[in-house]
Amino acid sequence: MKYNELQPLVDKASVLKGSNSEDIYLEILNGAKKASTLSMARSLCVHIDTMCHPKAWGDRFTDGFEDFNEWFDFLNQLSALAVSCWDNTLKNNS
Repeated sequence: MKYNELQPLVDKASVLKGSNSEDIYLEILNGAKKASTLSMARSLCVHIDTMCHPKAWGDRFTDGFEDFNEWFDFLNQLSALAVSCWDNTLKNNS
């Protein structure tokens, strides 16, 4: 992974491994691995932030979460982390 600043996103999403939402984890993992430019890293972070909306990934009930409130809390944390990772990527690589 070229941009180590994206690793916290992969780590956060790793709780989805083995769940019915493992595709979200794989999307984040593969996006982080493929991000070879600042633009690609930014695009991934923006995509994750956007998909954390209740009408995107939020519409899915995911194994391992007690209820939708816990799922929405996780997505809010993931969204904030995506913004933070982008800021750190920009700060450390420009």
